[in-house]
Amino acid sequence: MKGLRESLKRMSKRMVSWVFVAVSLPVYILYRVSRCVVRDERVFCSFSQAYSLVPGFLGVYLRMGFYRLAIDKCPENIWVGFGTFFTTDKVALGSNVYIGSRCIVSNCKIGDDVIIGSGVSVTSGKATHSIDDCESLIRLQGSNKISVSIGDDCWIGNGAIIMSDVNAHSVVGAGCVHNKTFPEYSVVAGNPARLIRSRLG
Repeated sequence: MKGLRESLKRMSKRMVSWVFVAVSLPVYILYRVSRCVVRDERVFCSFSQAYSLVPGFLGVYLRMGFYRLAIDKCPENIWVGFGTFFTTDKVALGSNVYIGSRCIVSNCKIGDDVIIGSGVSVTSGKATHSIDDCESLIRLQGSNKISVSIGDDCWIGNGAIIMSDVNAHSVVGAGCVHNKTFPEYSVVAGNPARLIRSRLG
């Protein structure tokens, strides 16, 4: 009996997720048309920002529906909180990903079972703006964006800034500026990030 209830619950969640995909389809078509006309990545960011402002469970399901259509990878069992938006569609989310409120997520791959607190920024690397030519304005020097990876089973604390890969099973403390990569099972904190301990003991 318990197995039947669990099965019905999973089926209901799946049906609800597909309903919100269907609801998001006209908006997704508008987005694709706008992207073809304007030919600018910032079009996606505008749609993502609009979706970020819908509160409550309705907002969570609407965001999930739109992102399942619009980004590189998005399963049905994700949670993207209020005020959180993606700056690009080059985002791949694993299963059971939770992203809290007021986060800014750039080009990245996030593994399965990842928890991301509120106010977290996931940047496109730590050298997104070139600064070497002192004769030119920084804004005219281009960028060097990369895809940052967050491995499976990670916990990113509130207010962290993720500028480099986070290996699997790691914890990044609140307010940490994660600008270099540590081994799996690391607990890191601080600005700049430093290794506090290994979860393996």
